Amino acid sequence: MQLQFRAQLFSKVVPNVKRIGLLSPYVAGQLERLGVLAFESEPASA
Repeated sequence: MQLQFRAQLFSKVVPNVKRIGLLSPYVAGQLERLGVLAFESEPASA
């Protein structure tokens, strides 16, 4: 249940962080460490 929630949450957060220009190398490294950087290529929500 927790993994599904995390995947759904970060599938919205990561693309929007990239869209607004806050995906710095440091942030990308931290998201990679969490295993959620794969959502980077998902379309950003409005």
